[in-house]
Amino acid sequence: STSHIVQTEDLTGIKPTAVYPFLIDKSSAVEVSKKWAKRRLFAPSSYKKNLKAENVQGIYMPCFTFDSQTYSVYDGRIGKRKTRTVKRDGKTYTETYIDWRRVSGTLDMFFDDILISAGDIEQSNIDKIGDCSKETLCVYEKKFLAGFTASHYTRDVKKCWNHAKKEMDARLRTAILNMYFCDVVDYLNVSTKHCEVTYKYLLLPIYRLNYNFKKKNYPVLVNGNSSKVTGKAPVSPFRVTIAVL
Repeated sequence: STSHIVQTEDLTGIKPTAVYPFLIDKSSAVEVSKKWAKRRLFAPSSYKKNLKAENVQGIYMPCFTFDSQTYSVYDGRIGKRKTRTVKRDGKTYTETYIDWRRVSGTLDMFFDDILISAGDIEQSNIDKIGDCSKETLCVYEKKFLAGFTASHYTRDVKKCWNHAKKEMDARLRTAILNMYFCDVVDYLNVSTKHCEVTYKYLLLPIYRLNYNFKKKNYPVLVNGNSSKVTGKAPVSPFRVTIAVL
């Protein structure tokens, strides 16, 4: 988290507070996207040999990041699979059963910069390529937008905060279950209080492009700051079959 944070009470007239600048140019983005495409295990060879990037655009995508100190109380019933030997009708069998136990307790956890998409890029893609080096984060200034498109958020801070809470809830459940060795969960109730919540409205630098194969577009996204890549590629049924065999 940086010092450029906004208290969650100040919801009116939000402008970007921070920006991750583009650190790679268009040609570098195309190069890393080609390397990514060539590493797609199930993509057809003819696709990999004829990679021509189309519609390459540098766009600043709106995101919110949230910090929160959480205090959780939980209770649940979890189980571990075990085996035992039983005798039935003069024969010996090995059967599997679940050894159930009740658990309860508290967990305090701090969440730092949970990144939530506020635009038209799916959250699953932001999760894959959204991370940038925090040292590169800058206070927002218009000069960063020169030569790039910037889109305003379409999902407001309250919607994004609800999404962030769900993300935190999932991580809290995972953290609680990791404290116990269990195979199955009957139920786990978690009640969480959020304190000292702050957010940033920031712009994330993304190159959008696509590769065309057999008259179909396969979109690719490149983080213009960290060079991380995600996207879609065609799948060869032949390659999948060989892998399965």
